[in-house]
Amino acid sequence: MPANNALYYNPQKFPSFPPMLPNQFTNDEYASFLAWWKADGVASHIITSHLAPHVLSIIPPDEDNGNPCTTHITLTALHDALGLVDYPHAAVLKE
Repeated sequence: MPANNALYYNPQKFPSFPPMLPNQFTNDEYASFLAWWKADGVASHIITSHLAPHVLSIIPPDEDNGNPCTTHITLTALHDALGLVDYPHAAVLKE
């Protein structure tokens, strides 16, 4: 962080979205697609693995195209329903 506590751009503070696969995709595009979903699955597991069952019920179901609900959608749903803002608030949701 800058010494003067100025705001700075941090790309990790912004959600990412799954890459779109064109009809005719390359091996690299497919590998990028799989890597994104794998990383998103790990993040989702970290977020949801210790939530109580009644809190898990808030998370939206999988998308119509068969893809799982993204971590960004999960966090947004939890925030909208429960108003979570920091760790102490979130800690009460654990089993």
